[in-house]
Amino acid sequence: MKKLLIHIRTFIKFISLVAVSTILIVATITLLYKPMYSVTIHGEFIRLYK
Repeated sequence: MKKLLIHIRTFIKFISLVAVSTILIVATITLLYKPMYSVTIHGEFIRLYK
């Protein structure tokens, strides 16, 4: 029984570590990523930066 509780606790720690690291990576990508849009009007490219 004690070994089972130790394994469950280790698994919960691992899952929480993966969740926190995933959230940090997604937040960093979201903050740093700047999409660039290009629009054409009558065949002329107009670049819009957001």
